[in-house]
Amino acid sequence: MFKHHQYCAVIPVYNSADTIDRAIESVLAQTYPPAEVVVVDDGSVDDSAAVAARYPSPVVVVRQANAGPGAARNRGVRESSAEWVAFLDADDTWLPDKHEREMTLMSDPNVGVVHARGPSSYIPAPPNVTFENLWTENCVSLSSAVVRRTAWDAVGGFDESRALISVEDHNLWLRLAAAGWRIITYPEDLFHYTRNEGSLSLRFEQFTRAKITNLEMIGKLLELDPKTVRQRILELHIQQGRVLIHGRNLSLARRFLTVALQESPSLETLSLWLSTFVPTRLLDLRQNLQHVPVRP
Repeated sequence: MFKHHQYCAVIPVYNSADTIDRAIESVLAQTYPPAEVVVVDDGSVDDSAAVAARYPSPVVVVRQANAGPGAARNRGVRESSAEWVAFLDADDTWLPDKHEREMTLMSDPNVGVVHARGPSSYIPAPPNVTFENLWTENCVSLSSAVVRRTAWDAVGGFDESRALISVEDHNLWLRLAAAGWRIITYPEDLFHYTRNEGSLSLRFEQFTRAKITNLEMIGKLLELDPKTVRQRILELHIQQGRVLIHGRNLSLARRFLTVALQESPSLETLSLWLSTFVPTRLLDLRQNLQHVPVRP
């Protein structure tokens, strides 16, 4: 029989009046409900705070001037007193038994984070997420993550730098893993992720700059070999170039791939770079031909 761990749900909100109600209701519908629900309105100019304020205890709404998602989450944690803190974005929702399932993995005092496998679009996470896993890519889904309060305190919470907006969670996971905290994956999807046109993750160039800044900051903080850090950044340029070619944003793909080609030339990178000069209709034709079944 596992121990029941008291937890607080922290939901930062910024101009999400049309989705915050669904997020809150998914928290309140948990089969093992939270002791506290702290909604931090990060300077919204819509009715986000007013919508959240309609809910009775244990929902508490905290308002602050806009300071970014990292600062909003930190404020929410500081306003709480529970042993564990669960994070949820204002446009996502939890499945009803999300926390009850994750709670079965919290008994080891060295576990600092428990999270659930994300939707199929997410990168698969291993059962035990290591620093090496995270250095390659963020495989921890923030809206499913529950963090031990003592672990959060030990590393100082989220970095509030605006240069890290959209990757501040990745920065936190890397620091927690480097500090020796275990990050455990529950092997099922336990939340719904909502992608919308206003999502920061769709602002591709800004997102990539934030990822590069994160790698540089972690490298300096942990005194990693600068060559290792730079190699990972070049790999990221190639990775993002591939994604952009697939999405037919060829000019931006060329910019990313040019950096990698100049610093670490290879035939593979050259081939990708040259493909950014190919007319879109020819790229589409090649892709369609690759999917044509071959008859015996």
